Amino acid sequence: MATFLLDANLFIGLSAAQRGPYVPGVAAALAGHGDRGALTPLVLGEIGTLTHDDRSKVADLARKHLQVIDIPERMIDALEQRAGGTTSAPQRTDLSLLVAAGQVQQQGQKAVVVSDDFKIYQTAQRLQLGVEVISPSAFLLQLSNTVSDPTERKLFRRLYRSLRRHEVSYLLSRRDLYDPEPKLDWLIDNLLAVSPSTAAPARTPMASVTTGDAHDESWEEVLRHLRGERVRPAKLRPFEPLLPHLQPILEYEHAHAQVLAVAREGDAQEALRMLRTALARLQTRLHLGVTQLPPEHGLQLRRVYAHVLCHGHLLVALLALSVDEGTEAMARLQAAAAAALETGDSHTVVLAHYLQGMGALAEQDLDGATTALEATVDLAVIHQERTLALMARLALAIVTYHHNQPKAAASAMEDAQRALASAGANATEALLGLGDHLFHIGRLAEALLVFDEGLEVALTWHQDAQLAQLRQRVTVCHTALGVEAYHLDEGLREFIDHANRLEEGVAQAYNEELHAINTAAQSYSVPLPRSWPAWTLGADLSEVAGGWHEVLRLIPLDGSGLPLPPSPEGTAAPQQGTLLVCYLPSLGPIAFYHPSVLVPSVTEHLFVRLDPQSRFRLLDAPTACRERFGVRGLLGGHEGGGLQLRRGVHALFEEGAADDLRPPSRPQRSDASLSG
Repeated sequence: MATFLLDANLFIGLSAAQRGPYVPGVAAALAGHGDRGALTPLVLGEIGTLTHDDRSKVADLARKHLQVIDIPERMIDALEQRAGGTTSAPQRTDLSLLVAAGQVQQQGQKAVVVSDDFKIYQTAQRLQLGVEVISPSAFLLQLSNTVSDPTERKLFRRLYRSLRRHEVSYLLSRRDLYDPEPKLDWLIDNLLAVSPSTAAPARTPMASVTTGDAHDESWEEVLRHLRGERVRPAKLRPFEPLLPHLQPILEYEHAHAQVLAVAREGDAQEALRMLRTALARLQTRLHLGVTQLPPEHGLQLRRVYAHVLCHGHLLVALLALSVDEGTEAMARLQAAAAAALETGDSHTVVLAHYLQGMGALAEQDLDGATTALEATVDLAVIHQERTLALMARLALAIVTYHHNQPKAAASAMEDAQRALASAGANATEALLGLGDHLFHIGRLAEALLVFDEGLEVALTWHQDAQLAQLRQRVTVCHTALGVEAYHLDEGLREFIDHANRLEEGVAQAYNEELHAINTAAQSYSVPLPRSWPAWTLGADLSEVAGGWHEVLRLIPLDGSGLPLPPSPEGTAAPQQGTLLVCYLPSLGPIAFYHPSVLVPSVTEHLFVRLDPQSRFRLLDAPTACRERFGVRGLLGGHEGGGLQLRRGVHALFEEGAADDLRPPSRPQRSDASLSG
């Protein structure tokens, strides 16, 4: 089942083209194919004055035959900020359709936005929303192909032709304002995609190479051609001399799918080896192709291959970081940036430098972090990557502060403060992102202070959704730091805090937020309201510990006198293992016991859950453990078993991944080198 979210321009075009009411026919045609039509209240408002030729209201029939999906204003605000603010984002009506599409997808259904607004399509692609956008004419052509009644098919074909003329005429009327060719190509490709003769065979997923320019769209058409799909000859003409040399890219597609499979099975080292081999083979074939072509075609071939090589280098960097091969990861990020420069992919250029800076910070390489973050700021300003620029400025100020360079640090923070002030409400996104990145590379104190700054901004701009996220982040930081380690550099706090000149009401709300969070943290020292001293099935603990829980902190147990979790009667207490500290909303920080010592890599994102069929005990943590680590309870499985682990890559590095690649960590080790 698919939900087609209809934009106002569909109704406007149909009202000018139809004879008699058309909304019931559209709704019935969709229902006959198991689909449904929908719209948002903002679209309903735009079509409020439209009438059919029998003077019946289009809006009344839309309410009767189509679903109206209510969209909270705050969700539209959030997407508008993400899309670049009021000056860059589509209109709010269009954004409401993208938000509604996201809600439909969360329910496990396919969502398709029907609109001839090219900006909606570009925004969905740029933000990687995963939403399909088709033109109204393509939508009607698709309906005509699905209905069985000849009269209905004829009606939809007539409406399709009318709307197609309307779309092209409107496009050409605005050719003095912008280049019509990209949108015209998109409209034609829409029609080709829904034509019965263009159905494409199933294929393995290919790395995304979308970077937002017209050349990239042509490159995607070449890939479709290589896979056997129907493509307009005009799209292929610039690439005709190159086509014999592009087959290795399909071979890389196959290798890419194998790498994903191996990584998901848990062997990151083997996945890394396979990907290195595949990329080396691809580069060799590129060199052979360039030598066999005239110089101008050789340069073009290099640019085509650069799309795939850029993506491949990013994947190698992810896997290398996952197995603690930081030197190769940094080199691969540089290679990815170079390849992205060749293709004009400015976002990846900036992102690669930012990742280098954060990776160097994770390795305590302050000089390397400074160099990479300075470059990130310069590049982000040039390419108008405002969020990345703000994140890099703040990170650079923190790095400079730790570098014991007071004058340079003060200058860097003043620069960051000006950027924060000019960003307004958009600053919250940057503070959330940077705080997450600092948290995931182990800079917990800095992360807490950045989240604290985000609380002020979110309260100032009345951003309820972001405020809830930041409230949770601050609570999680408290848990991850633990009681023993919970001390913050007051100098750093004063350095980061630019005071914001909070209004009286905002300052009061901010103090109330902090008081509530601190009160919750203090309650961790109180014993659990209820424990499960008897062995209990994991399924019976689902209300308090069900589902996957993010591991915030690892405390290794190596026989040094740390409190041990419960063990079966008559058995010796284990002398090594790991406490996996998680935050359970109903209980606070709880430590899950794992019999092995786990040592994560810098990129590992670890989750844990209880096996429903295994038996567990949940007990109050001993006073020493509670006071030292801020752990309220200990949860252990019978004979140390029953826990299920899931590994992934931190959000910091997921932007460079594709096809949900989440490489696991390096193999577990039996040493206890990770400090609690």
